[in-house]
Amino acid sequence: MAVSALMMAHQVAGKASRDAIFLSQFRTSDLPAMVTVAAIASVAVSIVGSRTLVRLGPHRIAPVAFALSSVLQCAEWLLLGYRPPIAACVIYLHVVAFGAVLLSGFWSAMNESFDPRSAKELFGRISGMGTLGGLCGGLLAERVAAWFGAADVVLLLAILHGLCAVLLWHVAGRGDLRPPDQPREARPIDAMQRYPFL
Repeated sequence: MAVSALMMAHQVAGKASRDAIFLSQFRTSDLPAMVTVAAIASVAVSIVGSRTLVRLGPHRIAPVAFALSSVLQCAEWLLLGYRPPIAACVIYLHVVAFGAVLLSGFWSAMNESFDPRSAKELFGRISGMGTLGGLCGGLLAERVAAWFGAADVVLLLAILHGLCAVLLWHVAGRGDLRPPDQPREARPIDAMQRYPFL
């Protein structure tokens, strides 16, 4: 639930900061071109990300992807001080292209961590914490921008994804998250007998 809250806080704060930073460096008429390039980048990253998730598994990939995103955002924060127009474009691409892949990786890890009954009970709470995190992310981004400046929101984004990476590594290190009384099914036929709704 904590990862969901942090991840959605990043999502909301990231969207606000990417637009604010981009529009501080470029005209509004440049925005459609940036949106198009970001959409193409998002498709490419999604294809690579989905293949990597299938090959290596979400419990391995999700923490690494969040950590990589955090490191990249630290670099973007530094670049913003030296080359603001380039940094604005890179930040825009990052938030759009990585956002969907990281969300997908998180939910893939959750889907593999719980059996259907446990998932039914927990996913509502996980999503609820995500909604609360999104609200807090918007408020946090506004306060950081007001107190320190828009550039420092990028550093906040790096911290949020860094925390997601640490928490996901902790969860992945614990192994299977199923309750102890829910054994892992070895064969699909066992699952169908155990869960008639299948």
